[in-house]
Amino acid sequence: MKQESLELVILFKEDSLHSKNLLEYFDKEVNDVFDIKFDEISYSLKVKSAMRGKTLKYKEANIVKFISELPNNFNGGGFELLSYLPNFKYKSVDVRLSVSYSPNLYDRRSFITITLNKDFFYACINNNKLIAFYVRVIAFLKSLDKKITYGFIFCMANEKFPAFFAVGTGNYNLTKEEQSELQIWAERMSESDGKIWRVFWGNLITTKHLTAGASIAKIKEIVGNENLYQIDDRTSFFNLPDNNIAYGYEKKKIKGKLRNLVNSLT
Repeated sequence: MKQESLELVILFKEDSLHSKNLLEYFDKEVNDVFDIKFDEISYSLKVKSAMRGKTLKYKEANIVKFISELPNNFNGGGFELLSYLPNFKYKSVDVRLSVSYSPNLYDRRSFITITLNKDFFYACINNNKLIAFYVRVIAFLKSLDKKITYGFIFCMANEKFPAFFAVGTGNYNLTKEEQSELQIWAERMSESDGKIWRVFWGNLITTKHLTAGASIAKIKEIVGNENLYQIDDRTSFFNLPDNNIAYGYEKKKIKGKLRNLVNSLT
């Protein structure tokens, strides 16, 4: 059976970096929720005019090293924390859980991308706890004065490299429809403050995404009260009222109704 991964994505703007705070937060939160430790930390350094990638065993001495090398971090403080599946064969796809922090990746938009192996995830947690985890991450980012602009949750086969797909890079084994949607996201991501990419199973929006005359209350009528989470006066998360997170599975009828309420790129 082909492996699949869940992708939890949050876009935000930030005036100052908090790499150390984020690393410490995810170290504790992932252990508390999923009862696992990371295997590796990966980041890039500026070496003269070139970039040099570094992947180190996840341990205290190497975390201290990462922090000491932040002034030379090629991505402005970015990192990836990785936990691999037991008896993994390929590190690129056999990921149990990863957290990637990409500061100012596009147009001053920073990304948090969390990848969860689907089989591992459903063995220890359900969709309600997934949303609770996602909302806590958002709350922590807000506590660091990050301005949340957009986000989404979906599931995709690992052979399509969903983590790359989520940030608009990497065209691997995609259908023509997926290729088209990826191209739109890559070219028009700068519009995501006011337009969502598409309706996913999980959608993190702000009031800027609403069409004229639309409201969060109208979205709640479609998805149900239990599937909408008001984070603050301007930010909400809603998920579709079914348990299938798969990309492309979204029911057309519900998706169509929601697209009338939010500005969308596709």
